[in-house]
Amino acid sequence: MKQAPPYVRVLGFNQKGAEILKLCKNTASLPVSSRLIDLSKTGEKAKAFADLEARCTDLYQLSLPSPTPCGIDYTTNPVILI
Repeated sequence: MKQAPPYVRVLGFNQKGAEILKLCKNTASLPVSSRLIDLSKTGEKAKAFADLEARCTDLYQLSLPSPTPCGIDYTTNPVILI
């Protein structure tokens, strides 16, 4: 891509990652969240980017033996290893 992403999406974290994420809430220059639905509400560019990200996941899921329902990116929680 020729442009930077409009947000940082957290897919998973451990105890050290939780500490870093806590610091990022006040210092990050981009929105940071594990919820794609929240990130998609941070602006028009973020909405378009989140929709593209979700469509890519949906297309990938179609290639699996047991695909998940469309829109799974908007409901999946992060992997937490604490």
